[in-house]
Amino acid sequence: MFKLQHQNCTKFQRRRHLLNEKRLTRGNQRGIQQGQAERRSRGGETLRSASTLVAMLFIANVATSAMLSSAALAQSSIFKPMDIDGYCRDTFGTAAFAILDGDHAFDWKCQVGAQTRGIASGALCKEQWGAKFVEVLLGAGAEDWACVNWEDAKDMVVPMVVVSSDYFFDVAEVRSAVDASEAVIERTRDWYRDKMASNRTFISTRPIVKLSLVNGREWNNLACLTGDPDVRSPLCPDLNSPADRFEFLRVAIAEARQSTIPANPTNFIVPIFVFTGSDSDAFGLGAAAQGAFNVQPPSVPACRTGDPACGLYAFGHELGHNFGLPHTCDRNPREPECFSSIMQNPGAAILSAILTTNEQIQLNASPYLVN
Repeated sequence: MFKLQHQNCTKFQRRRHLLNEKRLTRGNQRGIQQGQAERRSRGGETLRSASTLVAMLFIANVATSAMLSSAALAQSSIFKPMDIDGYCRDTFGTAAFAILDGDHAFDWKCQVGAQTRGIASGALCKEQWGAKFVEVLLGAGAEDWACVNWEDAKDMVVPMVVVSSDYFFDVAEVRSAVDASEAVIERTRDWYRDKMASNRTFISTRPIVKLSLVNGREWNNLACLTGDPDVRSPLCPDLNSPADRFEFLRVAIAEARQSTIPANPTNFIVPIFVFTGSDSDAFGLGAAAQGAFNVQPPSVPACRTGDPACGLYAFGHELGHNFGLPHTCDRNPREPECFSSIMQNPGAAILSAILTTNEQIQLNASPYLVN
């Protein structure tokens, strides 16, 4: 089994098997079983060839994602591919090879004779790329493992999608969360470029993915409790408890620190997108920022409508705090147009919101905004 992110996943094996069973009963269980029997009958050499091909395809997919914008693509090289088949040979002998017994990232193993062995993903990254490299997930699929040296993320935005425990083994749902988060990030990048007279904006890596041991209902409730009872959605699990504005942020940062990122990043920013399902648009409270972190409520990675404003204020505003911007109307002297800034509360007018002259001066001096 993969270590670190996978170390507590045994609690969810039953849930994963239920998800797998659901997929199998959608008309293809018999075909899969027949395919498995055929592969067994072909012998070890054929199995090795097929597994090696899968591992090679996995490496190619990580290295050349077609989902990236041109600006993000230029930075995708901070994520290095894993050679899982090579790891198996180097660790267990030249006869060992990688096998994949499902579509999830945690379904990789090494076949060593008649036995299977787990894969230590952290050790793999260090062996193949160097002592400073650690493992990350870029999704939940088998092709989504990568290695990274966080020093290479200097002056970048490194988004993290924290996936609630009830969705982590659903590869398609996790992919939808990553795609939706990337869309919000891209809209926000474009918005900053359009509003800056210098046409500067930030550089973002691909989102990384983190398994949460907190389920979706608990995350949704934490988000709801950041607002007073009179502004909570009727769908909130707890409609009456007093508000705690920053508990959602504190729990999200604690989750992020359980991944392979530094506990207190000093040279990059980590926005945390909490995913509790693609139907979580009612849970829009809780966006906040602290230091290098910000947290986005469950509604943001659930953006599915194509609405150009979806997630823009929550993400763009909190990212501004990470860049060092205060609330606009708190500046002294107060700028007359402060209520129109994204760093105040432009309300429904987010697409026509501005960055004031003083805000642009401050951002032009930031290492995070580039041409």
